[in-house]
Amino acid sequence: MRDRTPIADLHLQGSSNLPRALRREPGKTLPKREALEKLFADVTVRRDRALSDVAIRGEILTVTRYTRGGGEYEVEIVNPFLKIAERCEKQLIVLARALGQTSGTPREKTVEEIMAEADAFLNTPVTN
Repeated sequence: MRDRTPIADLHLQGSSNLPRALRREPGKTLPKREALEKLFADVTVRRDRALSDVAIRGEILTVTRYTRGGGEYEVEIVNPFLKIAERCEKQLIVLARALGQTSGTPREKTVEEIMAEADAFLNTPVTN
């Protein structure tokens, strides 16, 4: 299976090798880390664009479909940009952990703790 990302170490997600691969000396950045930071910024922009579409058009869209006989009917569907935003949020959480922007604990976190951490992280303003 081909990697979906040009970053070779992203497939190490959840592995003990990822933090070691991303470790760096103070003041020295590695190309892998810079690539992850760029990907983080790109995914943040994609998430913001998707959320702005959801804010404008809403979470549920009414679309016109056609029967084989040519008749029209309307159906309600979930805004496809909502799914894009959700995928981006998952990617941002993984990238934030890989970059060391979230604190990791040795014990398993509960769903509520993970969601609270994700909400806190996603509501942090992005500085350029």
